[in-house]
Amino acid sequence: MHETLLSECGSILTVHETLLSECGSILAMHETLLSECGSILTVHETLLSECGSILAMHETLLSECGSILTVHETLLSGYDSILAGHEMLISECGSIFTVHETLLSESGSILTVHETLLSECGSILTVHETLLSEL
Repeated sequence: MHETLLSECGSILTVHETLLSECGSILAMHETLLSECGSILTVHETLLSECGSILAMHETLLSECGSILTVHETLLSGYDSILAGHEMLISECGSIFTVHETLLSESGSILTVHETLLSECGSILTVHETLLSEL
């Protein structure tokens, strides 16, 4: 299904923008997917089985969006807060560790993940100040 959409739309962004225009928000779109798949994990596991790895999936998104910040800012605009978005993931994965251990197993090191984030955000402070403002 996704390959057909991509072949017709040209990019992941085009596909998602079309879905968004019909659903009204990223949350509405994901809630529809969730109601059919049962959980966030099921959705992501299906994507992973097709992409081969979390890294491959994110690299494709990044190549189209231009930066990690663009991706996350769009996602966050659908949630009330960064915390709300992460709490949803954690409620399905069991723990923060489960989510991050999977990322780490593919990226090779914590540094690899954070260096990419930092190169886009400018500083660790920028990232954490946003999180702290919600806590």
